[in-house]
Amino acid sequence: MAFVCSIIIVLPAQLNGFWVYLATLFSSLLMAEAFMFLVASLVPHYIIGIVGASGLFGFFMLCCGFFIVQHDIPAFLLWGYYIAPHTYIFRIFMINEFKSINEFDSTRYGEEKDDGMAVLEFYHMDHQDMANGFIPLLGYVGLFNILFAVVLHYRHTGVQ
Repeated sequence: MAFVCSIIIVLPAQLNGFWVYLATLFSSLLMAEAFMFLVASLVPHYIIGIVGASGLFGFFMLCCGFFIVQHDIPAFLLWGYYIAPHTYIFRIFMINEFKSINEFDSTRYGEEKDDGMAVLEFYHMDHQDMANGFIPLLGYVGLFNILFAVVLHYRHTGVQ
Protein backbone atom coordinates (compact mmCIF):
# COMPACT_ATOMS: atom_id res chain seq x y z
CA MET A 1 0.00 0.00 0.00
CA ALA A 2 2.82 2.41 0.85
CA PHE A 3 4.57 1.67 -2.45
CA VAL A 4 1.48 2.25 -4.59
CA CYS A 5 0.59 5.44 -2.69
CA SER A 6 4.15 6.70 -3.06
CA ILE A 7 4.01 6.17 -6.81
CA ILE A 8 0.65 7.92 -7.04
CA ILE A 9 1.80 10.90 -4.94
CA VAL A 10 5.53 11.40 -5.54
CA LEU A 11 5.83 10.92 -9.27
CA PRO A 12 3.00 13.18 -10.53
CA ALA A 13 3.83 15.89 -7.96
CA GLN A 14 7.56 15.61 -8.78
CA LEU A 15 8.51 15.48 -5.11
CA ASN A 16 12.10 14.88 -4.03
CA GLY A 17 13.38 11.60 -2.62
CA PHE A 18 11.02 8.81 -3.67
CA TRP A 19 12.68 6.18 -1.46
CA VAL A 20 12.74 8.42 1.62
CA TYR A 21 9.07 9.20 1.06
CA LEU A 22 8.31 5.49 0.71
CA ALA A 23 10.27 4.57 3.86
CA THR A 24 8.58 7.34 5.85
CA LEU A 25 5.11 6.40 4.66
CA PHE A 26 5.72 2.71 5.36
CA SER A 27 7.09 3.47 8.85
CA SER A 28 4.18 5.75 9.64
CA LEU A 29 1.70 3.08 8.56
CA LEU A 30 3.46 0.56 10.82
CA MET A 31 3.33 3.05 13.70
CA ALA A 32 -0.35 3.85 13.17
CA GLU A 33 -1.27 0.18 12.95
CA ALA A 34 0.64 -0.68 16.13
CA PHE A 35 -0.89 2.29 17.96
CA MET A 36 -4.41 1.30 16.92
CA PHE A 37 -3.78 -2.29 18.03
CA LEU A 38 -2.51 -1.09 21.41
CA VAL A 39 -5.38 1.29 22.13
CA ALA A 40 -8.02 -1.12 20.84
CA SER A 41 -6.67 -3.86 23.11
CA LEU A 42 -6.84 -1.64 26.20
CA VAL A 43 -10.60 -1.03 26.10
CA PRO A 44 -13.47 -3.52 26.45
CA HIS A 45 -14.82 -2.94 22.94
CA TYR A 46 -12.25 -2.47 20.19
CA ILE A 47 -14.40 -0.05 18.17
CA ILE A 48 -14.36 2.36 21.13
CA GLY A 49 -10.56 2.00 21.20
CA ILE A 50 -10.29 2.83 17.52
CA VAL A 51 -12.43 5.93 18.03
CA GLY A 52 -10.28 7.01 20.99
CA ALA A 53 -7.07 6.41 19.08
CA SER A 54 -8.42 8.43 16.15
CA GLY A 55 -9.12 11.29 18.54
CA LEU A 56 -5.55 11.10 19.83
CA PHE A 57 -4.23 11.10 16.27
CA GLY A 58 -6.30 14.22 15.58
CA PHE A 59 -4.71 15.92 18.58
CA PHE A 60 -1.26 14.80 17.44
CA MET A 61 -1.88 16.26 13.98
CA LEU A 62 -2.79 19.62 15.51
CA CYS A 63 0.42 19.65 17.54
CA CYS A 64 2.88 18.33 14.94
CA GLY A 65 4.03 21.75 13.73
CA PHE A 66 2.12 21.98 10.45
CA PHE A 67 -0.99 23.87 11.54
CA ILE A 68 0.80 25.78 14.31
CA VAL A 69 4.56 26.26 14.17
CA GLN A 70 6.36 24.80 17.20
CA HIS A 71 7.19 28.18 18.73
CA ASP A 72 3.56 29.32 18.46
CA ILE A 73 2.12 26.32 20.31
CA PRO A 74 0.91 27.36 23.78
CA ALA A 75 3.22 26.22 26.58
CA PHE A 76 0.57 24.00 28.16
CA LEU A 77 0.23 22.03 24.89
CA LEU A 78 3.91 21.86 23.94
CA TRP A 79 4.18 18.34 25.36
CA GLY A 80 1.90 17.25 22.50
CA TYR A 81 4.48 18.44 19.99
CA TYR A 82 7.21 16.25 21.45
CA ILE A 83 5.19 13.06 21.97
CA ALA A 84 3.26 13.24 18.70
CA PRO A 85 4.61 10.73 16.17
CA HIS A 86 3.30 13.03 13.44
CA THR A 87 5.92 15.61 14.45
CA TYR A 88 8.70 13.32 13.32
CA ILE A 89 6.88 12.21 10.17
CA PHE A 90 6.28 15.85 9.20
CA ARG A 91 9.94 16.65 9.92
CA ILE A 92 11.17 13.87 7.60
CA PHE A 93 8.84 14.93 4.79
CA MET A 94 9.85 18.60 5.11
CA ILE A 95 13.59 17.92 5.17
CA ASN A 96 13.26 15.46 2.29
CA GLU A 97 11.42 17.98 0.13
CA PHE A 98 13.05 21.30 0.97
CA LYS A 99 16.67 20.70 2.06
CA SER A 100 17.93 20.18 -1.49
CA ILE A 101 16.01 23.05 -3.13
CA ASN A 102 18.34 25.95 -3.86
CA GLU A 103 15.75 28.18 -5.48
CA PHE A 104 12.03 27.69 -5.93
CA ASP A 105 10.67 27.37 -9.42
CA SER A 106 8.18 30.25 -9.64
CA THR A 107 5.84 28.28 -11.90
CA ARG A 108 5.67 25.44 -9.39
CA TYR A 109 5.47 27.28 -6.06
CA GLY A 110 3.96 30.66 -6.93
CA GLU A 111 5.62 34.00 -7.54
CA GLU A 112 7.87 34.14 -4.49
CA LYS A 113 11.50 33.21 -5.06
CA ASP A 114 13.30 31.70 -2.11
CA ASP A 115 15.21 28.57 -1.25
CA GLY A 116 14.23 25.46 0.64
CA MET A 117 16.25 26.41 3.70
CA ALA A 118 14.04 29.49 4.18
CA VAL A 119 11.03 27.19 4.46
CA LEU A 120 12.86 24.96 6.92
CA GLU A 121 13.91 28.03 8.94
CA PHE A 122 10.27 29.15 9.13
CA TYR A 123 9.31 25.77 10.59
CA HIS A 124 12.46 25.74 12.78
CA MET A 125 13.81 22.61 11.08
CA ASP A 126 16.90 24.14 9.47
CA HIS A 127 19.31 22.42 11.89
CA GLN A 128 17.57 19.03 11.84
CA ASP A 129 18.35 15.96 9.79
CA MET A 130 16.25 12.98 8.77
CA ALA A 131 17.73 10.76 11.49
CA ASN A 132 16.06 13.05 14.04
CA GLY A 133 12.78 11.94 12.52
CA PHE A 134 13.40 8.29 11.70
CA ILE A 135 14.86 7.26 15.07
CA PRO A 136 11.84 8.35 17.17
CA LEU A 137 9.41 7.07 14.53
CA LEU A 138 10.96 3.60 14.50
CA GLY A 139 11.15 3.77 18.29
CA TYR A 140 7.41 4.35 18.39
CA VAL A 141 6.85 1.35 16.11
CA GLY A 142 8.84 -0.89 18.46
CA LEU A 143 7.36 0.58 21.63
CA PHE A 144 3.75 0.25 20.51
CA ASN A 145 4.28 -3.33 19.32
CA ILE A 146 5.96 -4.33 22.60
CA LEU A 147 3.22 -2.69 24.67
CA PHE A 148 0.58 -4.40 22.53
CA ALA A 149 2.22 -7.78 23.15
CA VAL A 150 2.34 -7.10 26.90
CA VAL A 151 -1.32 -6.06 26.97
CA LEU A 152 -2.34 -9.15 25.03
CA HIS A 153 -0.33 -11.37 27.31
CA TYR A 154 -1.63 -10.03 30.61
CA ARG A 155 -5.11 -8.88 29.76
CA HIS A 156 -6.42 -11.34 27.23
CA THR A 157 -4.82 -14.60 28.30
CA GLY A 158 -5.64 -14.20 31.98
CA VAL A 159 -2.02 -14.95 32.91
CA GLN A 160 -0.85 -12.90 35.89
